[in-house]
Amino acid sequence: MAAGELSAADIRHFSRWLGRDIDYANTFWAFRHFARQNYAKRVQIPYVDDVCYGLEDKDGGCFCEMMMVWEKIDNISVPLISSFSESFVILTSPMHRKVMQQIMRQKKEYFTPEEFSETLIRCGFRDMSDRKLEMV
Repeated sequence: MAAGELSAADIRHFSRWLGRDIDYANTFWAFRHFARQNYAKRVQIPYVDDVCYGLEDKDGGCFCEMMMVWEKIDNISVPLISSFSESFVILTSPMHRKVMQQIMRQKKEYFTPEEFSETLIRCGFRDMSDRKLEMV
């Protein structure tokens, strides 16, 4: 399976909730890490950093996207999932469960945007950031 490609289980899941009129063969899992975007130094955000992740279309555009944002609380960068209601369907998808299981296995409450990006890559997401993460 190519990086980002939806599994048969994900296609069944999204077909059930979003319908069958979506070209799932043209859809893939992807993410963008804000700090690794070319515009990051020119754009101010109201939090420390973010990783936007979800489903994208090969012809351009995205749908069902969520963000993991890092908020500063007591001088600690704390991850927080943020999503609009149309993307709630991602939360129960097989891929999102896989991502959350990987995070829980790490047993780190305060993981970094880079660590989250590594997890997404290991789970099969495409890194669409302007500067790709160099895996160690």
